[in-house]
Amino acid sequence: FQAIDHTFILIFLLELVFRLALDGRDFCKDIANLFDTILVITGCVDILVVAPIMGNENAAMMRVVRTLKSLRALRLLRTFRFVRGLRLLVKACQCFLPSLCWAMVLLAVFMSIGALVLGNLLLDFSASEVENYEDRQWVWLHYGTS
Repeated sequence: FQAIDHTFILIFLLELVFRLALDGRDFCKDIANLFDTILVITGCVDILVVAPIMGNENAAMMRVVRTLKSLRALRLLRTFRFVRGLRLLVKACQCFLPSLCWAMVLLAVFMSIGALVLGNLLLDFSASEVENYEDRQWVWLHYGTS
C-alpha cells in the first residue's frame, strides 16, 4: 500500500511541476491548482517527515493524517469542467435540489397533519369501552402513540 501511495504522490508531484512550468504566473490564479499544491505538499510531508518520525508509535495521529489524505478524492471534482455531460448533470442537480427539498418539507407537513387527524379520529375508538379490547389495543399500538 505504501508503494502505491508513494507512486501516486510522485505522479501528482510531477503533474504539479509540469503545470507550474506551463502555466507560469497563471498557476496561482486557479483555486484548483492551489488545492492540488496543498495536497501534494501534505503527501510529501507525510512521506518525508511524519512517517520516519512517527513510525508506528502514534496510531491515532497516523489515522488523522490518512483521513486528511483522503481529501485527494476531491480532485475528481475538477474533471467536471472538462466533461460536458458531467457539467450538465451537476447543473441539473443544482436546479432540481432546492425544489426537491421544498417538496420534502411539504410532504412532512402533510404527513404530520395526517397523523394528527388520524390520531384525533381514533381517539374516541380507543377510549370507548363498547369496542373490542384487542381491537382498541391494536389501534393504540399502531396509531395511538404518534
